[in-house]
Amino acid sequence: MKKGNLIVYIGILAVAALALLIFVFFSDSLFDGLKKTSTKDNIAELKEQLASQDLKIYWFGDCPSRLKDVNFVQLYSVKEENLPLSYRYIQVSKSAGKTMEYERVKIDQECPTYSVIVVTKAGLTDEERGYISRCMEESGTKLILLGKEAVDDYREYLYMKTGPSVNYTSMIFADGVYHDDIFSADSMKNTDSPEFAQEFMEYLITAFEFTDAESETSESVH
Repeated sequence: MKKGNLIVYIGILAVAALALLIFVFFSDSLFDGLKKTSTKDNIAELKEQLASQDLKIYWFGDCPSRLKDVNFVQLYSVKEENLPLSYRYIQVSKSAGKTMEYERVKIDQECPTYSVIVVTKAGLTDEERGYISRCMEESGTKLILLGKEAVDDYREYLYMKTGPSVNYTSMIFADGVYHDDIFSADSMKNTDSPEFAQEFMEYLITAFEFTDAESETSESVH
């Protein structure tokens, strides 16, 4: 083979290899872009679906930034007046001559049809846990714990196993039962990620059977 031809062949192979690299690079970029767009669109649809429900999500602790516009209620303290309860009692006093009389008065509160309390930090008192238990019993509220610290703290309160060998990072209490690690380990590494936001909302939709309810309504229309 002549030296000139060899150089031409080498040049053609180099150009072909460069073209292949460019194709792979732009294909990956296009795929990533389509994936991000798909995730973004899916998150928007999930938010819209949850917004259409009489649902409130009560956050005690930090709420992921991507979920702050999803039926969001921030709890700075866990008290009856801040929780999904249809009523509470207060004690009032009135003067009766030289003595004071006390009586309990029932106060009605607005309570959503569906409710979730999410705890992302440790340190709840027994009284606060009692209020949350009342929400679960009276309003069907679901309790979700996010992060090992919050999970261990609540498991300790219930005399359940904790410690370095117990690496649960999420937990749910609902309808008298509990489940550990309800969210994937990958999404729990960054709860501000779009992957966690999507997984969290999909979990709620399934847990409350919102999809089934919508299907039944659609079928009844037809």
